[in-house]
Amino acid sequence: MKLEIASKIQIIILIILSFNCNAGSDKYAASCAESMSAGQPAKALAAAEAALKQDATAHEAWLCKGRALGAQGLYAEAQKAMEQGIKTTKSDYDTGIANLLLGNLHKQNQAYTLASQHYQKSLSLFEQQQNPRFVYICHVLLGETRALAKDMNAALASYTAASKTANNDNERADSYAYIAQTHAALGQHDRAIEHQLKSVMMQKRVGTPDQYASATLQLGQYQTQAKDYKSAENTYIKLRDFAKANGGLYYEAKASLVMAQNALASGDANAAKAYLVSAESIANTINDKELNAEIAAFAQTMQK
Repeated sequence: MKLEIASKIQIIILIILSFNCNAGSDKYAASCAESMSAGQPAKALAAAEAALKQDATAHEAWLCKGRALGAQGLYAEAQKAMEQGIKTTKSDYDTGIANLLLGNLHKQNQAYTLASQHYQKSLSLFEQQQNPRFVYICHVLLGETRALAKDMNAALASYTAASKTANNDNERADSYAYIAQTHAALGQHDRAIEHQLKSVMMQKRVGTPDQYASATLQLGQYQTQAKDYKSAENTYIKLRDFAKANGGLYYEAKASLVMAQNALASGDANAAKAYLVSAESIANTINDKELNAEIAAFAQTMQK
């Protein structure tokens, strides 16, 4: 769930950044953004350099150069380019975006204190502009960075702030999932279940079938962690039935696997074996490598 939410945030940022570049007059800056979106950092870097030869104050080109260098593992050079991009911004909005991107660079390189500082600068700027979309994004990124730094209480505060500034039920669903994840990391299983249930309810109303299934799966896993095996089994049964009704073989197999794991944790080895057979049978029809590996790993534990 975490990766899915994080990817949504990155997609939003990249769409806006690409739009800003394409809206400008510099075709090279736009080409840089397009190349980064296509996963071609070397080509993006060449385009950024060409843009900067034309205009050394083009902040979009500096930022894209930084992203391209960062994608090639050149952290120090990327940082310098992005800092120059911040210096050449001409509006508070652009400065907010630039700080956010520099925060991303630091986070990717595990410099969590620096990342948090730049996300906080970005947050302050977007709060002043009363830009709710980016206020929410900054809170989420701050929460993620603080969680990576193992400061779970600070992460919880950021995710709670994100839930309060969410602009729609999709963002609220994601925020509740983050809050649940953080409570789980703190060993607060009841609070994790409480907030994940809120996320499930919202995903059922506004999410895609995959989002609802993923949120339901996570709810069951928190219930298993809390040793509430009966509630977990009921949640997994709902997930399995939903997957069957909607043609979701992956989640049908996944539900059978977690039901097996939950049964074994509760001490019912016979039920665990039956669920495992079901998971293997369904998984064989879709041949998902990651799922097959999970099932095989669990099957080995059953043999011990």
